Amino acid sequence: MFGIIGQSLLLATAQAAAPAAAAPASAPATLQQQFDAASDAAQDGKCSDAITAFEALEHNPAAMKSPVVRGAIGVRKGNCLVKLHRTDEGEAAIRSGLPAMVAAGEVFVGDVVNAHMGLGTAARDRFDYARAGDEFRLALAAGGPQGRFRPLLALSQVSIFDPGPEPLAYIDEASRIADATPSISKDFHAQLLTLKARILLNRGEKAEGYALLKDALKLQGGLSLKVSLSDVATRSDLAIAAMLLNKRDDARNYLVYTGAGRMDQAPFSRAENMDVPLCGSTSGLTPADYAVVEFSIADDGSAFGVQPIYSTGGREIALAFARAASRWSWAPAKVQEIKPFLRYAMRVEMRCTVAGARPQINEPLTSRFMQWAAPLLAGRTQGGTDGAVAARASALLDQSRKEGTDQLTVALLGMLGLNPVTDTASANTYLQEGLGLALSRNMPVETSNWLRFAIAAQRNSDKPAATRAALRELLPVVTATGDALAIDTVRLQIASPGYRLSAPVDAPTLREAVIADPALPRDHPLKINALLQSASWAAQNRDFSQAQQIFQQTGLSTEQCAFIGAAPAIRRTGVSSTDYPMEAARMGFEGWTRVEFDVDSAGRTRQQRALISYPPFVFSDAASAMAKDFVYESSYRPGGDTACAGAAQNIAFRMN
Repeated sequence: MFGIIGQSLLLATAQAAAPAAAAPASAPATLQQQFDAASDAAQDGKCSDAITAFEALEHNPAAMKSPVVRGAIGVRKGNCLVKLHRTDEGEAAIRSGLPAMVAAGEVFVGDVVNAHMGLGTAARDRFDYARAGDEFRLALAAGGPQGRFRPLLALSQVSIFDPGPEPLAYIDEASRIADATPSISKDFHAQLLTLKARILLNRGEKAEGYALLKDALKLQGGLSLKVSLSDVATRSDLAIAAMLLNKRDDARNYLVYTGAGRMDQAPFSRAENMDVPLCGSTSGLTPADYAVVEFSIADDGSAFGVQPIYSTGGREIALAFARAASRWSWAPAKVQEIKPFLRYAMRVEMRCTVAGARPQINEPLTSRFMQWAAPLLAGRTQGGTDGAVAARASALLDQSRKEGTDQLTVALLGMLGLNPVTDTASANTYLQEGLGLALSRNMPVETSNWLRFAIAAQRNSDKPAATRAALRELLPVVTATGDALAIDTVRLQIASPGYRLSAPVDAPTLREAVIADPALPRDHPLKINALLQSASWAAQNRDFSQAQQIFQQTGLSTEQCAFIGAAPAIRRTGVSSTDYPMEAARMGFEGWTRVEFDVDSAGRTRQQRALISYPPFVFSDAASAMAKDFVYESSYRPGGDTACAGAAQNIAFRMN
């Protein structure tokens, strides 16, 4: 370990200690010893301990006099922060320390290399592979002949989607270094072959990649019940290669030996928040593009270690899918049901959606609550995954309750009640507490009404008829407050059909009340929604002239309507046990798919396609075929145009 605390500082420390009458039984550690202990902890991967120790030194003016000391602490602490996914803090610390390490000369070459590796890792974690490559090349140049292996390996990983000779040159040189190093294990050689094969697959060299992966599998001992993360990676890549070569049975056989699709051992369900990127010119994605993305799930339900494995469209296409996956979150309670090993290196097949977030009936009411809460929450809970936001909000809630900051408490309770990773029972508890506090402190009626609505909607979210009954009980309560937005939201929610739940007999009266309400502007989303439902109602009763007249009042084109109008309710699925893919059943696979499609005005589906599938390639075709039999409520559209573009349903494949 570098002894970089200056000699004069050590002498000063010793002199300061000299007047003591008697040395204690255990003398306090010198600054040099503290620095060495922190550096050793960082080197051993004990980053939490290292950060604490480095921060103690940062608060010691004597230690921070030397620019070299400050620089070394910045780089070493920063690298630990990056490893703990505190990327922004880590990058800032590394950049603050790097100039001093460069100026200090050859003795600190290792710190310079580590600084660039840390900055490259931070960029990679932000999915800025171009910047990551720049930093890894700087590390390669700084390290000299003896320090090339780590940068070469990192460059191979961030260039797997790049054209040109460089990606293969990086992995080939790294492999030659490994071949010349007797201590490198067979398993590590297999990992290098797997990485090279991944580069080849993304270049369209499928047969060559498949052959390399088979060599890697041999080095790992073949298909067996012994499973490590590197085994899973090789077998999963073999499944991709086999599928690309149309060796479908071989692909499924390799997947069997990864543990994927075993829902009894790893009940991996869809995340509470699992959005996919939008197709179009902004993202550069087309409906034909797809990717296989790998990720792990942390204890708090957030996704980490996200990386694209295979993509049909190059680097930016692959990274667009990976960015979307990095924002996914699971409820922590569900995560605990998955065996720890099986939370790592999970993979899904992804495609983009042709429809953005379709407005929900309650969206204006919820947006109004969030506008009230935003100034109270400013700078406190924003940023990160749903799980991270929920964790920060929960910690702040305890503090806010103690301090009696009632409005902040209600805002936090509302945020936790809304958060997708909060389970239904806890969400209801948060919302009930928030409503009680809002009423007792005479907070704005708009705040109380949103909480009332959220409670009614949450209480029986899986029972549409019970939810409708709860909203009917709520309607006179909000009517008494005179809050037009809350009143019309409840009216329209009651009037709307749901899965196996027809519109009620008083739906026309409820919709007309929304349309005629002078408190809302003519183009308000609730009025547009009510008009579209009324037009469809008239068409179902064969009054097409009335339907046309009502539709014209929306001011929408049929194309706009297909994307922003309310999605029609599903009437039946036509799904039966015979729809389960025989090959998947034979091998014991279970999983799920989110399938997207358009719905025409007669309620039939068109353009069926899988958006997300787990495991990759197993259920995508079956789910798309099943969606052809779905039947939705008919909707009025002039000329019989598309009623709903980009509707979606989740399909679970479970064996009894």
